[in-house]
Amino acid sequence: MQFRIDDVLIITSYIDIFITMFILFFTIIWFRKLIIDAYIENLLDDSAFYFISGFVLYYCGTLFLFLLSNHLYKLDSSTFQSYWLLNILLNFVLRTLLLVGLWMARTK
Repeated sequence: MQFRIDDVLIITSYIDIFITMFILFFTIIWFRKLIIDAYIENLLDDSAFYFISGFVLYYCGTLFLFLLSNHLYKLDSSTFQSYWLLNILLNFVLRTLLLVGLWMARTK
């Protein structure tokens, strides 16, 4: 049995797309419930807003990167590395917003 990076990229792309759709579905439900109930006066004072915003930015930003990762890798692996910097940047944004959300929850 031979190990090929192409197979791993295809499998992880499908898993990442499933996770992305799962998270986006529940964030849309949260925003819908928020709008219908209108129980938060200022979103910036709510820690959940930072969590949800981080997830939406990360998963929407990396959706097409994960979809096209196998194609980008086959095209040119050095180009793939430069595109992967987008994943690293968005991951940094996600982690920062999660930390801000934790800080906001703790200060309440």
